[in-house]
Amino acid sequence: MTTRNSGISKPGLKLENVEIRWVEDHHDNSEDDLGFYTNDPPFNKFYIDREARGDWKEPEYRYWVPSRFSPIQSNPFNREYQKYANEEYIRMEALGRGEWRYEGCVAVATASYHIDGHHRLQELQSAGIWGVASYTSMLKKVGLEIEQLYELREHVMRFNVPWGPVGQVQIQKRLNALQEMKLQLTGNGSGQFGNINA
Repeated sequence: MTTRNSGISKPGLKLENVEIRWVEDHHDNSEDDLGFYTNDPPFNKFYIDREARGDWKEPEYRYWVPSRFSPIQSNPFNREYQKYANEEYIRMEALGRGEWRYEGCVAVATASYHIDGHHRLQELQSAGIWGVASYTSMLKKVGLEIEQLYELREHVMRFNVPWGPVGQVQIQKRLNALQEMKLQLTGNGSGQFGNINA
């Protein structure tokens, strides 16, 4: 109940809505995550000659080099190098064609309160997790959503907003969905661009 003191309302915070938002991540993660294009022939053998593949035409970059953070670069004796390098190159090319993108997952709570006779809404957000490939499996995405909802719950409660059933139902719904997907999962998680559960 809202009480009045000298004509000023004391806010009674109430959680009205909780939702997950998947938004485009405009930070370019591709160089660290996948690799980079160059016109300078690399000194190591871990590169792709786009001209040799028939993918190159001027004025595009001729070579593509896997990310220095990738397992390809960290293990130069990896016999599976060509397989992984080709998979990452295919992802990079598809990214350039707009066939997928990097996304961020954010949990958002809307709280309401009354002040001076007015009803107001305030949004609170989780920190979010970024750099998620849009082709990532639904199983992993739901797991990330649950993580963000738990983080949002802690954030909301620091502002003395009761979490209650409005928030808890969103967590429980995803926990149930996650369990159902795990029960139904019979494949190896391979998708359009290879293993997307890694």
